[in-house]
Amino acid sequence: MPRCYITGIEIGFEDAYALDVSEMHRAIRELKSQLDALEKLMAQFGAYDKVELTDRRTGKPFTRLDARLVSATVAHALAEACPERSIFLPFAEWKEQRARRLSRTLRDLQKAKKENGGSNGKAEAVPPPSPPTES
Repeated sequence: MPRCYITGIEIGFEDAYALDVSEMHRAIRELKSQLDALEKLMAQFGAYDKVELTDRRTGKPFTRLDARLVSATVAHALAEACPERSIFLPFAEWKEQRARRLSRTLRDLQKAKKENGGSNGKAEAVPPPSPPTES
């Protein structure tokens, strides 16, 4: 009678399982391929571009950093690199999420500063928030 490798309990062959090493190697190759695709997407769309806009009130041009945008068709096609997650969001939803994250980070920084009694060096040691990297 075989024994379970983990528990040591005797088990029947009809209740026994063995690891399919070939299938594991295939899964690892697929995951590496998916990781490569995600890293390429992050490198291409995770960056911010300087966008020149016109101020609505003054009419003067100004520049700001903004996320790279794609059409819905392109977003759906590229999202196949990670179908189990929503890696592309509609722009309005992305802006709301960014605002929530920034306000949460600012609240956390203010809370840390209050808890540490102001400027004793601890709150300043927290790195400033970087621009969000989700697309």
